[in-house]
Amino acid sequence: MKNLIDLMYILEPIFYEIVYMSIIASVIGILILIIRKLFKKQISSKWISRIWIIFIISLTIPIQIKSNVSIYNAIPINLEK
Repeated sequence: MKNLIDLMYILEPIFYEIVYMSIIASVIGILILIIRKLFKKQISSKWISRIWIIFIISLTIPIQIKSNVSIYNAIPINLEK
């Protein structure tokens, strides 16, 4: 039973991080779709493809670059108890 409780303490922050990353990815994906609809005449399909490629690369690489201007700063999260 103690091993199960220890495992829960290990997996809980990982679970919350995955949920947080999923929410951020959803918000960014929706923002890209909104930008695409608003500027469909001004932005070429080449640039839309580049935006999606950058988005997919940022999802596959789990490293986050710290910046003052970031979508990640918009949603505060506290994983510590």
